[in-house]
Parts: sequence; C-alpha cells; structure tokens
Amino acid sequence: PTQMAVSETIALASTLKREGIPIRRCVVNQVLPKDAADGGLKLIETRQKDQERAIEMLEGDPSLASLEQLRSPFLDLEVKGVPALQYFGRGLWQGSSTLADAASERDQRFVIVGGKGGVGKTTTSASLALQYAEQGHEVLLVSTDPAHSLGDSVAQDVSGGEPVRLQGTDLPVHAMEIDPEEAMAKLRAALSEAEASAESVGGGEGASSSTDAKVDLGNILRKVQELKLGELLEDPPPGTDEAIAVAKVVQFAEKPEYQRFTRVVIDTAPTGHTLRLLTLPAFVSLSVDKILKFRGVIAQVAGAAKGDAAIAKLEDLRRQMDAVQALFRDKSKTEFVIVGIPTYLSVAESGRLASALAEEDVFVRHVVVNQILDFGGGAEEEDKIKAFVKSRMREQEQALARLEGDDATSSLEIREAPVINMEVR
Repeated sequence: PTQMAVSETIALASTLKREGIPIRRCVVNQVLPKDAADGGLKLIETRQKDQERAIEMLEGDPSLASLEQLRSPFLDLEVKGVPALQYFGRGLWQGSSTLADAASERDQRFVIVGGKGGVGKTTTSASLALQYAEQGHEVLLVSTDPAHSLGDSVAQDVSGGEPVRLQGTDLPVHAMEIDPEEAMAKLRAALSEAEASAESVGGGEGASSSTDAKVDLGNILRKVQELKLGELLEDPPPGTDEAIAVAKVVQFAEKPEYQRFTRVVIDTAPTGHTLRLLTLPAFVSLSVDKILKFRGVIAQVAGAAKGDAAIAKLEDLRRQMDAVQALFRDKSKTEFVIVGIPTYLSVAESGRLASALAEEDVFVRHVVVNQILDFGGGAEEEDKIKAFVKSRMREQEQALARLEGDDATSSLEIREAPVINMEVR
C-alpha cells in the first residue's frame, strides 16, 4: 500500500475497464496490522532475522559476492519527488565506483538498471541520474518499463516519448518514458509491409510467364512461407517490445542534438524481461537477416523496386538490433546495475540475473539492496521501530484511502493481505 503502487493499480484498472475486461477484486499485499499491541516490535524483529539470512545468502552466492554491495535503508516515508530522490541517492551512491568514474570523466555512458519487480528499480535509477548530474554530467533518464512508474517517482509527467527537464532542481536531468507497445507497433507495420511485398510476388506484373520462371517462383514462394513472417507479426517472442524500445533509446541518444547527454540511465522492466532483452536483439537481427536474404530473388521476379521501402525499414531495424547487442557488451560504454531487497526470493532472482549477465559478457559491478531494516541498536531502538511503523501506517492509510476513492478502483472489492512475520515462499 504505497502511493506509487496505487498509481500503477489505478492505471491498470482503468485500462482493463476501457478494454471491457471484467474485474471484481483488488488484493493489497503487505498491509501493516492496525492493532499491533507492541507497536510492531515483534514483526520488525522477525523481518530483521529474515533479512540477515538473505544477506548471508547474497554474500555466499558466487555470482553476487564479487560485486560491490550498496545498501539503502527502509525509510519511514515513500521516496517520491526530486528532493527525496536526491536525499536517497546521496546516501546510496556516495563512495561507489560508478560515481568515482563519473567524477573522473570515464566514458561509461549507458547504465541499465534491472531486477525483480517491486524492489525499487525506478527509485534507484532516478537517484543515480541525479547523482551523476551532481558530478557535472547532463543526464537522460529513460524508462522502458510498460508499467511507467517513472513519472510517479519524479512526481512529474514524463510521458510522450521526448525528454522533459526535471522540475524541482537546477541539475541538468531530463526524463522520458518510452512506450514499448508503440515501438512494437512500428515493428508490426514494417513486417506487414514486407509481408505484403512478399505475397505480391506471385501476382506481380514483373513475374515471367515462362516455365522456368514459374518453377523459380514456386521455389521462392515456398521459401518465403518458411520465414513464418506472420508468426513474427502476430505473436512476437516475449521481450521483443522492450528490445525495440531500448533500440529506440540508443538511436535517440546517438542523434547529434542529444550528444550533450553524457550519461543515459535506463530503467527496465522486471528481471524476466531483462533476461530476454539480452538475447532478443540477436534473435530479431537473425530473423530480419533471414528475410533480407530473399531480397534478390524477390526482386528477380517482382522487379527491383517492389518491396524496397519495406526492406529499407527492416534493414534499419536490423542495424538497431545489432547496435543494441554490441552496446550491451561494450564494457567501455555500458554497465548494468542489479537491484534487489533482502528477501530469499529477491536474492535468488538477483543471483540468476548476475549469472545471465556474466554468461552474456555484460559489465556489472554493483548490486543495490534496498529496504534494509536497521535501527542502530541501543536503548532507543524500540522507540525508533515504533516511530517507523507509525509513520509507515500513516503512509499506508493515505494510499488505501486513495485506492478506495478513485473512480477506477472504488467499485472493486478490496482485500487486504497483512504483512506476516516470515517470508511467504
């Protein structure tokens, strides 16, 4: 029950209603108990023990143990808006290798942030962008996550696919959300045009009426069918939309007028999308290459001019995918930051992501662990825990009130699932 989670839930409910998809219930997880007699002491104590086990697991994982571990505390207020993100970022990133490189002008231009859903990737990305700006860089902060929580994080509308200067700071930071669906629609349009060009081969005016030409034509059409272009068009592999969106970011950042951005921070979708993102550019490039191999034979039958516009679009798509593939593995230009929280499920997923990045030869040196429960110990610890829980309760009540009062969700049956004193797995 946070403001950012509620914003995303409202957006989802609005979309489902607009599409005519019936919804009846909304489940709110991790609701703090309102009647905790001890002020939440037992709950926090148990969660801290789970946290210790998760940190031990992280430090014992071969894929994660060698990474520089950055920790951020579980704050009693939701981190939202530029001032809060700057405060959060100074505590998280000061002294890190990436900021040291930023100060020394190392050309590590692209930073890709990824991890499990709900671990604070967007907050981490935005805070890093602001810290780079404090080091003197002009920064472009981009979200390719279909959930589009970047605007909620910076408390500003950054939709529209064009950079928007962040308000509330004099730092040179621009932000933008890229819609993967819109980027995917352009791919479908290009494939549709290519498919139409291929299908027109058989009845085109350029086709020969000789027996040999007919034999060749049958062979060509059979090979064109083997491309399964329709399959790519109607049911592309998962992650294709985000691969296209990231390609758009790279293409955008390379334009002369945007060379002023010396750091580009990319906030990605959850881990599953990211893992597919590592291999999708190669798949799309190979698929397009397969199509282009028939350009000569199609031109032979249909005439050189037929399909050239579609072919040009596909060639451009292939170049973009090749550029993304190369960029991911260019250690001089790109690094990946893994974000998680101290739970078994998050650490396990972070470990899988780190292994996949290593296999794909992607440069990664940081693992960020958010939501660390640490009250300093000592005589005042109990009072600090009670104050923390009380503050989070106020935030929770405001978020739930907004959920219950919004037109998109007020008619739903809202079910609250409480935070319990162990990880559910």
